[in-house]
Amino acid sequence: MMNTDTCQASRLPFFPTPQEDELLDSLVYRFHALAGYSNNQNTLDVLFGKSAKTLPKLLTTRVEYLFSNLPKGNWGRIEDFISNHSLLPALSRIYDKKHINQGFCESKFSTTVGSARLYYSCGTKVVSDDLSCCPICIGNEYETLGFAYWHRSHQLHGVKVCHVHACDLIYTCPYCHTPIRQPGQMDLPHPNCVKCGKRWLPTYRSSEAESRIAKLASEALATTSLEGTDLFTLARLVLAHAKGDTQQLCNKVTRRYHSSYLKGIFPRGQVPDDWIGPWIRKPGGRVYDHPYLMLRSYAELLILVDTLYGAWEPYDEALQYFQEAA
Repeated sequence: MMNTDTCQASRLPFFPTPQEDELLDSLVYRFHALAGYSNNQNTLDVLFGKSAKTLPKLLTTRVEYLFSNLPKGNWGRIEDFISNHSLLPALSRIYDKKHINQGFCESKFSTTVGSARLYYSCGTKVVSDDLSCCPICIGNEYETLGFAYWHRSHQLHGVKVCHVHACDLIYTCPYCHTPIRQPGQMDLPHPNCVKCGKRWLPTYRSSEAESRIAKLASEALATTSLEGTDLFTLARLVLAHAKGDTQQLCNKVTRRYHSSYLKGIFPRGQVPDDWIGPWIRKPGGRVYDHPYLMLRSYAELLILVDTLYGAWEPYDEALQYFQEAA
């Protein structure tokens, strides 16, 4: 099969109908299963005109090649396709407009198949280590659709519960600990473990605060206005709330969340007494430089929004107020 950027492949004979909140990876995995290709490389080559030795953690690039070869039908605009099936809308909460536009460009036209640099270049951990799923979503989808798929809203770092059903997300079998998606494989979630055969039942060990985090993450992905975020203004907003005492703000967060949740989002399970103050930086290190807040994970942003405002709308209003007052 020809594998080049300059030669356009023929249209695909079929492509799965995208589902609400479905991750692009999931669409690719469903195509792989339906097409019956023997290996991942063949599937990637057919869909993206490029292959990869190992399956990327996230498929976010070369969407222009895929989109231009979709079967005739009402697929809408490519920008909407990217927004609806990638995590790019959530990135607009930690990047400015310029970087979001670059992210769109790289998603369309990258020379390699895999994850756009935008997902990793900011130093903020955006995605969980493994694809996660909700046992209730899986059961409902199998009953109504005949298959289950990977949801975008279950994959952002810090999201531990399903925002719809409030049950715990899983990425391994709770009984035999087999990964639901085997490393390097295009596996889709199933109602039963493929190894031990047991059916996954929902559990509800998470707190109300973690359910709010999941709701905020889902709303971040559903946004249609990708204007980006000014991290300099965000730092001013956080400092105004902290009133010069960022450790006191961190103590408020600790009281609001279970320690097990906080240990799960910080490196090596160690929760610093003050995880805000040391990460408010000045780009040039000069006294007169405006500080910005360096977020080490998407979970930190979700926690701050929940703790300070409880929802995106008042948070956005506060950001706008500080921008206009600057």
